[in-house]
Amino acid sequence: MLMIMAHTNEKKVTKAMEVANPIYDAVFKYLMEDDRVARTILSALLKKEVLSVFDQSKTNADTNDHTIFIDEDRYPEDNAEMQRILRRLLMAAVSSDIRQDMNVEDEYYSYLEQKETEVMIKEKIIAQKDAQLSQQKEQLSQQKEQLSQKEAQLRASIKMLLDAGLPPAKVAESLGIDVADI
Repeated sequence: MLMIMAHTNEKKVTKAMEVANPIYDAVFKYLMEDDRVARTILSALLKKEVLSVFDQSKTNADTNDHTIFIDEDRYPEDNAEMQRILRRLLMAAVSSDIRQDMNVEDEYYSYLEQKETEVMIKEKIIAQKDAQLSQQKEQLSQQKEQLSQKEAQLRASIKMLLDAGLPPAKVAESLGIDVADI
């Protein structure tokens, strides 16, 4: 929502935006999904330019996505903040609890993807069945219409033959129907 506040005495216009609060995990995580925004925020927090430490293209594809490769030479020992972050990431990488949590997350997301795929497949099947059902209803409707027309023709033929003076038994025999149906 964009709010514009005008001060009539000062003829000054102030623009203000109402934005999501980044202290919430969901909002922070959303911000971190954009590499450029993430670097800017992390650089502001660290008061230093962030290198691409968290570049996900450097994941260890041979084993899993839980670890990334970092060139230690890019982060000199005198950069205390970056060294602290790297140590913290290293501790997380070797922590059995963190690894277990990452595995659980992987399983959870895998399960969700599997269920989402199943739902999409079922929705596709349902859509196909609905299309088939609609087609069958249309065919049934056409068949009912044809049957109705044939019955009308048969009634007209019976009436015409009876009006011509033929006895009901002869009319039934010539049309191949039961006398009771006349």
